[in-house]
Amino acid sequence: MLRKLRPRNWTDAVVMLLALGWSATFLGQMHSLPINFVAQLFLTMGLIPLFILSKASQADRVEQVTFDNFPVSFADRAIPRWCAFVAVLIFFHSPIGIETVYKFGIVGQCISILLQIWVGYIYFAPILGSPAQTKNMSHAHRVFSLFAMMVPETMIGFFIYIQKETIYPEFLSTLPTAQALHEQQLAGALMWALAMVVDAIWLAIAVQKWFSNEERRGEEFNEVWFAEQDNRL
Repeated sequence: MLRKLRPRNWTDAVVMLLALGWSATFLGQMHSLPINFVAQLFLTMGLIPLFILSKASQADRVEQVTFDNFPVSFADRAIPRWCAFVAVLIFFHSPIGIETVYKFGIVGQCISILLQIWVGYIYFAPILGSPAQTKNMSHAHRVFSLFAMMVPETMIGFFIYIQKETIYPEFLSTLPTAQALHEQQLAGALMWALAMVVDAIWLAIAVQKWFSNEERRGEEFNEVWFAEQDNRL
C-alpha cells in the first residue's frame, strides 16, 4: 500500500505536497469559515483534478486508478455526475450543511471530505482523465460541463457575500456579530473570485485538449486522403 502511495514522478510529488499542505488546514476548517470554503474549493477543484491529470500523464506507464465498482449507468452519464457534484457543493456551503458538519465535529468533517473527493473524482475523471476514462464524453461536452459548473460555484459565493446578516449562526457563534458577518462575506467573496479563476484554468486545459484532438484528426484525415490519391495514381 505504501509503495503505491509513493510519488512516481514530479507531478505525483507536487500533488502529494499540496495534499499535505491542505491537510494542515484540517482543524482550521472547523473553526474558520473562509478557511473552510477555500479548503473545499482547493480539494474539489484543485487537488482532485491535478491528481487525475497526473495519472492521465502516466497512462502508458502505470495502472490507471479507476472506480470499477461504480454503476456504469451512472458513471458514464455527464448529467448525473454534474448533478451529484452540484448537490454536494450546495449542501456543504449551505447553512444546514455547515451546521451539520460543525455539529458532528471531526466525524462530520471526514464524511464531508470523502463525499467531496467522490463527486470530484467522478466529475473530473471523464473530463481531464486518460483516454480510457474520457472515451464516453466528447470534447464539446467536457467544455460545456466545465462552463456549466462555473455558474453554481460563483453564484453560491456571490449570494453568501451579499447577505446582510449571518446565515451560519452556530458556526460563527463565538464571534461578535460584526466580525461574524465580515468572516461570512470574506468566505463568500473568496469562493466567488477563486472559483472563476480555477474554473477558467480547467476550461483552458479542456479547450486546449479539444483543439489538439481536432488537429490530430485533421492530420489523420489528410494522411488517409493523400494515401487514397496516391493509390489512384
